[in-house]
Amino acid sequence: MKASGISDIGRHFCAITDPGSELEQSARESQYRQLFINPADIGGRYSALSFFGLVPAGLPVLICRDCSRTPLRLEPILGERKDESNPALALGAFMAAGARLGRDKLTFVVSRKMSPFVPWIEQLIAESTGKLGQGVIPIESEPVAVLSEYGKDRTFVFMRFSAERDPKTERLRTQCEKGRVPAVEIVLANRYELGRQF
Repeated sequence: MKASGISDIGRHFCAITDPGSELEQSARESQYRQLFINPADIGGRYSALSFFGLVPAGLPVLICRDCSRTPLRLEPILGERKDESNPALALGAFMAAGARLGRDKLTFVVSRKMSPFVPWIEQLIAESTGKLGQGVIPIESEPVAVLSEYGKDRTFVFMRFSAERDPKTERLRTQCEKGRVPAVEIVLANRYELGRQF
C-alpha cells in the first residue's frame, strides 16, 4: 500500500481482538477504520455470537440486517411464555426428558444447506450439558439409516430449510412418528431465520 502511494493505510483495515492485546494497541496507533474489542466475559462456545463471529458474518450488510431482526421478533416469546408454547423451553424439556429416559444421544438429521450450523450446536450442547458424568451427547454427520439400525438411546432433531426434501430423511422421520420415538422437526423458511435458532 505504501508502494502504491497510500498514506492513510490504517483507514483500510479493521480489527477484532480481545481487550488489552497487542493488536488493539497497533490498531489504535495505526488509526484503523474500525476496532472491535470483544467483551472479555464471552466464553469460547459462544464466540460465534461475539464480534469474532458476527462481524465477518455481517459484512454483507443485508444479511446482517435481516439476521439481527429475526431474533428480536422471537425475544418476547422466549421471555413471556412459561409453557410448551415457548420453543426454547420446549426443546430444553425435550432434551432433558430424553436423557432421563436413557435417550441421551441427541441425533441431528439435517439437510445439506443446514449442516454447517450443526457443529456449533453440537459443541454448545456437549459442553453445556456434560457435567459430573452426565449430559446429552450430540451426534451429527451420521449417515441417515432406517430406525431399526439406531439404538434405543436416541432422540432425533430434524432440521431443514422448507425448500429442501430428502426421501431417506422423510422416511426416518415417519418411522420415528409411527414408532413413538422422541423427535422434533425444525423447518426454516430461509437462511435469515437462522438468527432465531441462535
